[in-house]
Amino acid sequence: MKKKRILLLFVITMIVAGMVSAQSYTDRQKNTWRIVPKVGGTMTRPFKKLVKDDFSMSPTIVDKLGYTLGVDAEYWLRNTMNLSFGLSYVLERYDGKVHSFYWNGRGGTYGYLTSIKSLRLPIMANYYFAKSYFAGIGIEPWYVLNHKKSIGEISDVKNFFVAIPIAIGFDAGELKLELTYHITTQKVGGVSNNTLMLTAGLPINL
Repeated sequence: MKKKRILLLFVITMIVAGMVSAQSYTDRQKNTWRIVPKVGGTMTRPFKKLVKDDFSMSPTIVDKLGYTLGVDAEYWLRNTMNLSFGLSYVLERYDGKVHSFYWNGRGGTYGYLTSIKSLRLPIMANYYFAKSYFAGIGIEPWYVLNHKKSIGEISDVKNFFVAIPIAIGFDAGELKLELTYHITTQKVGGVSNNTLMLTAGLPINL
């Protein structure tokens, strides 16, 4: 229910902000740059139905809200399209009270993730299909800085992953809201690591 409320709040905010936005296409100049510091929340695997089974041989971790801090550098190819180069610090959190586990098959130990701290480098192409609304897609290398587990070991948490970010949002010139779904191409700790991020940014024209 909380997830649906978050998505509904974002959609309503997008509609209202887009209606009151005064920015037009001509405000965005070709071959110019801007910087967008941003902050927001994260939710990993938001659309995956989880089954709490203490005897399962696969993880059934319940997710908590995390956060992200970052900055984007945007280069305008034309007034309706830009390329974005990002750098973000992301904390993903999981509910450690669930007693299901991941069995690594080699050391005979088990455990489940309680948090992942990562550094992400999204490269996005964004298209503005209306005055203030845009959609984007790109590629995102990301690196695990640190991960914590409840007990035992999780042997297959590697350091490097690749995700495909898909974004929608609105840009009012002085405020930018963005909802991005990051589809990770590999499993992390034996589980799907697709992550939904909602961020707010303050664009600075250069």
